[in-house]
Amino acid sequence: MKYTDTLKTERLRLHIPNDDELEYRRSLIADEDTMFYNNGYGDDVGGTYHQTPEQTLRWLNDWHSQGNFYAYVVRESDDVPIGEVNIHFPGGYPKENGVGWIGIVIEAKYRRNGYGESALKLLVDYAFNTLNLKKLLDDVPTERDSAIRIFERVGFKPNADGEMEICNENL
Repeated sequence: MKYTDTLKTERLRLHIPNDDELEYRRSLIADEDTMFYNNGYGDDVGGTYHQTPEQTLRWLNDWHSQGNFYAYVVRESDDVPIGEVNIHFPGGYPKENGVGWIGIVIEAKYRRNGYGESALKLLVDYAFNTLNLKKLLDDVPTERDSAIRIFERVGFKPNADGEMEICNENL
């Protein structure tokens, strides 16, 4: 399947999947090695989710109906999806306030290649320059040292609530 998009660098691009392109998400969130960080959540509290195609489509439609953003991280060299990113606006942080929460998952076999940092930079650029958000937050557990280092290299800092935060005016 050929993924085409405009949010890209030489290495990666963000691709907003169509309804018929959701098989990758199903495999990503069901992969134990990729989702190990999510332990305590998921279908069996092991971090993974096993969804039917219909459940995944329903999730995507619900996600978009709430004004959230979701995209695959696609490697430019071979057009292979290697992860996903998102921006969401839970109850206390409506989009109108200019604050978004983010998520990023790079598939386990593609980690430690700089893809997470590149994808995070693309997501921040999209959030601030396309969505005109003022602040991004993510709740990164303190024991995930490598994830925290990636966020810090992109410009995020821990806030008083222990979340990683970046503000548009700090760039």
